[in-house]
Amino acid sequence: MQNIVTKSLPEKYLITPEPQNYGDSFLLQLEENVKSYYKFVLLRSKLLNKLDYISLCKTVIKICHKHNSLILLNQIPEQVIELGADGIHFSAKDMFLYNTRALPDNLLVGASCHSASEISQAEKISADFSALSPIQSPVKDGHGKEMGWKNFSKLCNKTEIPIYALGGISCDDLALAKKNGAYGISGISQFWK
Repeated sequence: MQNIVTKSLPEKYLITPEPQNYGDSFLLQLEENVKSYYKFVLLRSKLLNKLDYISLCKTVIKICHKHNSLILLNQIPEQVIELGADGIHFSAKDMFLYNTRALPDNLLVGASCHSASEISQAEKISADFSALSPIQSPVKDGHGKEMGWKNFSKLCNKTEIPIYALGGISCDDLALAKKNGAYGISGISQFWK
């Protein structure tokens, strides 16, 4: 079921690359991306320690909010509320740690999914949306081979949750993704400019 926040989600969802890989240019590139291209962003970091991640979050949240972009974090929900982010995006593994919605309805809950069972878990925790992958090419995090548009479409048709297509797609694939049941598209390397 869509809440009022979900109904206004942008169709393009930028997932940042690992900040450490970009050094000092990360924040400059992020600002250019939210200023010129994207109004919905996930600050994704699996390598930064907690203190460095929190410090980075504070700066990223300011940049995103300055340019009217929604910003989600991939750490524990309490940090989202404390730091003033717009929501959380759970990994497929982390969403199984919850049996109910992790944040109040005025904040977003997203979930990475790769299968029907993971979409069911996203529904169980009342996620506002899911990023479903990999569509066209294997992702580097070990979630298996591509599902293709046909299987993607079947999974989209089995849920009410808005689905972002992710994996091997570019910004040019929005119409194709929507034709196959997606709410929008999401990406890292093909989206980061």
